Amino acid sequence: MSIAALLMASSDWRQQQRLLQATLPIQAQLEAYRREYQQYPLTLSQIGIVDKEDDCIHYRRETRDGYSLWFGAHVGQPKTLH
Repeated sequence: MSIAALLMASSDWRQQQRLLQATLPIQAQLEAYRREYQQYPLTLSQIGIVDKEDDCIHYRRETRDGYSLWFGAHVGQPKTLH
């Protein structure tokens, strides 16, 4: 039983790492946008990313100078990046 739990946890960790890696180019684009416009975009579509409702990576501009970028909606706790 513990081996199955360990394998599932390992699989979740690998999935989380893949999603975290997928956010890196998005974060770079957000920072480039901020350098150019002195604020973060209202939506990801402003940097050319289609933000679909069923995607597991989500974005919300909190203020002109801050945003939340998170992933996860179905299993476990979401991981939030600021």
